[in-house]
Amino acid sequence: MRSTHRNNIAMSKEFIEVMRMRFSGPRYSGHKLDVSAMRELINLQEILYQSIEILNEREYATEQKLTSVDKEKYAIYLAELAPGSTIATLQVAEDNGGNVFNHVPAHEEAKNCTNDLVSVISAAEEDRSFPKNAHRRLFKNIEKIGRSLPTDCKLEVCTPDQSWVLLTSKSKQRFEKVLSSPYTDTVTFQGVVLEANVKTKEFTLWINDREEIKVEFKPDQEEQITTALKEHNQIQLRLNGEGRFRPDGSLEKVHNLTELGLINIKEDNYDTKAEPIWEAIAKITESLPNDFWDNVPSDLSENHDAYLVDVYAGNDGEIK
Repeated sequence: MRSTHRNNIAMSKEFIEVMRMRFSGPRYSGHKLDVSAMRELINLQEILYQSIEILNEREYATEQKLTSVDKEKYAIYLAELAPGSTIATLQVAEDNGGNVFNHVPAHEEAKNCTNDLVSVISAAEEDRSFPKNAHRRLFKNIEKIGRSLPTDCKLEVCTPDQSWVLLTSKSKQRFEKVLSSPYTDTVTFQGVVLEANVKTKEFTLWINDREEIKVEFKPDQEEQITTALKEHNQIQLRLNGEGRFRPDGSLEKVHNLTELGLINIKEDNYDTKAEPIWEAIAKITESLPNDFWDNVPSDLSENHDAYLVDVYAGNDGEIK
């Protein structure tokens, strides 16, 4: 968490507002934010980092963690508090480039993630269904929002695109319930098929030497599965589907496959009958006139660029 008026580097940047947090209660009657409020902002920063990693995992099929350099793109800055206010305005630096995996500006991704966060909290408070893109792994951190505050204090959140939402014990109870229940989520995997049962319509996909997952398939997907099994030494299977997870977050099984693809991982075969390149060069050399090399300058290897310029500049095409 950074303060824009104390960071010399930050002063040269433009900032985009992504979220606001409003604190109220006896502790904030003097329009000051104490240390407990700072803890809430730090927790929000961690939620944003995790949201970006989950987004990358979903969109680009990578579980890569954000590096310290990556995190700078999504660092949250605290703008100066307006006089008589206990509203913390949170910003990220404007980014005209792309994130680690594509060309979406980092500040746009940060805005999307904070909008999703407020939508999840709003759904919890109003007892509505959670958004489909709400990832359960985030709930553990979201459930922590407001924990550091005294019981007589209130916390509200909003984004530039959404209205204020008050966090109460109701939302926390819903998050706790979610965290203690099995859940489903979209998954993407690639690996080797080493076992398949066409009777039960289930196969085992090995992600690596130690990690395997159970996957259900449909009758019309059987041919791709058996092909991947028969040719497992040279073919991997890439799939998109719905994963069933246990309350602790471990994957139980993948079902409802929406996409399957066979990927050939075996290197191209070496053609032992192909003519060696040195023999091909020897044949070309033998076909040249006997006096050909007499016209080649002795400094050609050192000044070949200069000779090529003469040729492409429109001279007669002969090497001089």
